[in-house]
Amino acid sequence: MTLELDVPTLSDIGLRGIPRTLHHFLSRERLLETLDSGASGRLIVLRAPGGTGKTTLLVDWLRQRPDDSHRVVWIALDRSASSRAGFWRRFVGALVAAQAATADGPLGDILSGYVDLDSVPSLVLEELSKADTPLRVILDDFHVVDASSVEDVIWLLEKSQFLQVLVTTRRRGLLEEPRVAVRLEPTIVTGAQLNFDLAETEALIESSEGFLAAQDAVTIFGATHGHPLATRVAIATLLSEPGEPDALSRDMVVARIATHAAHDLLPTFTDAARRDVALRVALAPSAELTLARELSGRPDVEQVLREFERDGYGEFSGKDDTVVFSFHSLVSAALEWEAEQTFDQHELDRLRRTAARYFAANRNPLGALRLFAKVGDTRAIWPVVAQYFSELITHHQADLKEIIGTLPPGALREEGTLAISLAIVLGEEESLPSAYLRQLVDTALEQLEPRRNEVDPVELFWTLLARFAGLRAARRYWEAASAGEDLLDHVARLSPAERSRIGSARAAGSIQIIITDILVGRLDEAIVLAHQLAHDPHPGRGQHRLSLLAYIQSMRGDMVEAEQFSRAITQTRAAHWRATIPATGWYIAETILRIEGNDPHGAIEVISTLDSRVSHLEHWPFILWAKGLARLSASTPEIGADELAVAVRANRSRSASPFALDLLGALQSDLHLAAGEPKKALHILDQRSPTAIPVALARARLQLAANDVEAAKVGVSALLRAERTTPRQQAEALLLLAITELRLGLPNEAEHFARRALVLMEKLGLRLPLSLVPRAELHSLVSARLPDFLSLFDGRPDPFRSVLAPAAALTKRERLVLSELASAGSLDKVAQRLFVSTNTVKTQLKSIYRKLGVTTREAAVRAGRQSGLLED
Repeated sequence: MTLELDVPTLSDIGLRGIPRTLHHFLSRERLLETLDSGASGRLIVLRAPGGTGKTTLLVDWLRQRPDDSHRVVWIALDRSASSRAGFWRRFVGALVAAQAATADGPLGDILSGYVDLDSVPSLVLEELSKADTPLRVILDDFHVVDASSVEDVIWLLEKSQFLQVLVTTRRRGLLEEPRVAVRLEPTIVTGAQLNFDLAETEALIESSEGFLAAQDAVTIFGATHGHPLATRVAIATLLSEPGEPDALSRDMVVARIATHAAHDLLPTFTDAARRDVALRVALAPSAELTLARELSGRPDVEQVLREFERDGYGEFSGKDDTVVFSFHSLVSAALEWEAEQTFDQHELDRLRRTAARYFAANRNPLGALRLFAKVGDTRAIWPVVAQYFSELITHHQADLKEIIGTLPPGALREEGTLAISLAIVLGEEESLPSAYLRQLVDTALEQLEPRRNEVDPVELFWTLLARFAGLRAARRYWEAASAGEDLLDHVARLSPAERSRIGSARAAGSIQIIITDILVGRLDEAIVLAHQLAHDPHPGRGQHRLSLLAYIQSMRGDMVEAEQFSRAITQTRAAHWRATIPATGWYIAETILRIEGNDPHGAIEVISTLDSRVSHLEHWPFILWAKGLARLSASTPEIGADELAVAVRANRSRSASPFALDLLGALQSDLHLAAGEPKKALHILDQRSPTAIPVALARARLQLAANDVEAAKVGVSALLRAERTTPRQQAEALLLLAITELRLGLPNEAEHFARRALVLMEKLGLRLPLSLVPRAELHSLVSARLPDFLSLFDGRPDPFRSVLAPAAALTKRERLVLSELASAGSLDKVAQRLFVSTNTVKTQLKSIYRKLGVTTREAAVRAGRQSGLLED
């Protein structure tokens, strides 16, 4: 018996290109009414897995609800429409075929490939606007198209008053994102809605001719969960059984489906050899020819598989060296069941392990993980997770969690690397590690401790990598950084043959070590390790590495390098990449680049993109720091201080390293100081480590604001001898030291330190430190002694002007002397006006010169006017 499944066939085209339904079709009024409710809208989305009846439902609705006010165009999509160019050729071709548009002019050029893709949507919009009848377009299997095509359709729907789109898709996509849903208000029909309910299952049974009764619907519904294809297959296979069973059970239904499907769908196995090939190859979800040969033991396996394809049991996909054969899902399930009845357990496990190892070596981690889980090889799971970490975490978190969930409950206790794999998934979901996650890691680390004496260097590598990953998932950053060092030391001792055995796991692990080093402030180590990965061929990791390097160098202050790395990232224009975790570093780097380029408002716009994601990102302190720095540079410290206070409170329970918290605390202090709130600034600094470099720099600014010059000099001088001082911090410290020397009446020393700072800044493209010191004093010094560097000051903001300017350093009496000097002219006249002796005025004037960094009356008056102390 051949199964007849009541679904439309796209080769059977009816009126206006709408597929026809077959004779055993069940019309579903409740779903038709759902579609009716969206009939006046612009977008209807049917999202569900394959075989759930999406296409069938749309066909029924279009035929039962004829609407002469719309011209209907049905577009069946496949792999050839997956690219943007392929999609638009299919779209325009369908319009022309349905006489909804003509091939004359620009649309014909689109079909010929002569039109720039960015111009296609607007050309289609122009053509639609000429129509006298609105267009209803059905995009069947919309999940095959790429993100750019989806964005084009969204744009078209927003711009056109003459277009309605109905979509069938297997995946949730951009059409359901909040930003789109708010504007288009789509009607969504999900897989859960498409599943048969019990009444519909009963209706299907009643419409069938056979022994099944309405009460059997409960059993069938329980076994299939209402899945339309499974329900129909269940009914068809049960009716094909000779005789009637005494009673139906769920296990019986499942077994009968597999058994009958195997017999009914494989009638052409004319010899045992072909059947053996099918059973062995079906144990792998898909098989490249190399794997198919290994599983079957036959060099001519391609010929056999081509015959299977002609018979409709599966299909080839891909091209050249990556041709892959896959049995259709129902056939595959049936063959797998039959293989389990045919082969002994040893052979089944051997075949599945063979396929799993092949998948692990050939970029199919999910296939490998599922097969390793099926054979219970829990220790083999961790190397796959480690090797494909970025891909699995970015795209397949739920799948990884589900695979681990299929294993016996005791597996997590018995295999530490398995527990750590689960902890990694949970760590990506949780902004703060849960008690369960911490328990998983603690138990795993205890279980793995004896393995640190492994003799096999490769096995020891996997153990050390798991230990690092577990500590990282638990947000124990300093411990993770230390574990990362142990891992790298071990890798350095591996032979070339041993390194080849660990594959790309070394690079994947190194990326995570780099991130950990950033989080704890080991920026120099992070750079060295990132450069060691320069030849990693993996494109995703390559982009991530560049993003991290731009991030690190922007924080360090090497803006020349930061810009080079940022511009080398080729994915920054891709919306899907910008939404990924690896893009986080790029956002921070771009923000700092714009701050350094004197575009603080642009910087705020860039970093604000992460506002909705910051609660789920480990880099949250640095995101907040970059945004606060932009606020300071925009001379809006009050806004920055308020924003940062709210954000810090919201994240206070989250994990962060002392390095990150000190950096954030120093910025909070600077924002309060610039806002004229020195007491708040001091209170924040008193809660942070006094030896932390950012804290010490912020404290020096506070001391200069209080005119405690000696204390500022002592603190800043110590920083120049400190370890792990970045170029940004060195430049900042040198400029602050120049100011302290100037105020202490040592202009030559001030010039020396200023020159060192400015040479370093010019080399690195660094400008922000100029905004973090008393600008007027520094400008006067550079103008008088280092004029070649004056261009560095162009357009730089002066957020601390009111608190760090020379006016803040002068006493009330000194300000009065300077004011009189500007108007009275001679010292004698100033003395007469102030009722003091000329010698007293001279003494006060020397102090003014020292604090302003000048040597003449004219320069003092000029500095007073530049700082706002004197009116022009």
